[in-house]
Amino acid sequence: FWAAVGRVYRILEDLIERAESDSGAVTVVRILRGKGWSVEKVRDTCLILVLAGFDDVAAAIGWSLYHLANAPSEKDRLVQELAKGCGPSFSGVGAPFDRAAVDRLLALPFLHAVVCESLRLADVGAACARFLTAPVEVRGRSASR
Repeated sequence: FWAAVGRVYRILEDLIERAESDSGAVTVVRILRGKGWSVEKVRDTCLILVLAGFDDVAAAIGWSLYHLANAPSEKDRLVQELAKGCGPSFSGVGAPFDRAAVDRLLALPFLHAVVCESLRLADVGAACARFLTAPVEVRGRSASR
């Protein structure tokens, strides 16, 4: 088993290295590495995505939309933030890749909060680890970062 895991890790690390070395391409790997993610964190995240598959991504998006549909003021706030943060030039699905548009999306604080809260409320990938951002006590038990 561990030999197979090691082979998968080496394959993913090789793909990450190739993605980083292609200076003409903007990839998720380059964005994450540019944000300070280690090769190991990118590799493990890629592995989770491969193991979780596309169904979990669709479920996560579906749950996010469900929660927003049941919270109209938050949905309106998100729409306003997207309109203000991305502006009229944001062309959306099917448009050519626009690094500046991606950077604007990544910088939107309420969008980030909505994504994090949706994932917290409906954990669609059981293999996805969640980490505390601050110490917390629940029912007399303490946990730290």
